[in-house]
Amino acid sequence: MNSEALLEQNLPLVKSIAIKYSTSETIFDDLVQEGLIGVLEASRNFDPMRNVKFSTYAYYHIKKRISSAFTKHHELISLPNVESLPDPQPQSRIDQDSQGEQSLALPPCIPPLEERILRLNFEQKQSLKDIAIELGFRVEKVRYLKAKALRRLRIELQPDQQAGR
Repeated sequence: MNSEALLEQNLPLVKSIAIKYSTSETIFDDLVQEGLIGVLEASRNFDPMRNVKFSTYAYYHIKKRISSAFTKHHELISLPNVESLPDPQPQSRIDQDSQGEQSLALPPCIPPLEERILRLNFEQKQSLKDIAIELGFRVEKVRYLKAKALRRLRIELQPDQQAGR
């Protein structure tokens, strides 16, 4: 199968993964491109003798490329802000942007999907049900990911709290 047909056949899979990480239309297109590169990587290493569907095998490569691209994009956006601001005090975990709206100052240990759930829930005041519909998950999955992200935040904040004592 030629690479163009392979890319076209797996485009819906790539888009379904990219939409979970996408925050705007521009980044969505970039993520789809990275996902298609993941399809090509998977096609180079795929062994049809293992009795595994190509899409199952390619999923890992697609998600890896998209996740990596999302992280790089996110780091590029947040680096100038991080360098220009002093270290936040433990009690000031909420920043205000230029329009006076509050935004969470989340540490880099929070994965992109969990960060998105926290921002939708706390910044945009969306219910877990609305978030689940937007992301295509069940409400229980969103609740689980939110709890997981909050546990990560607690662990991240513990050294700050001990230093303040």
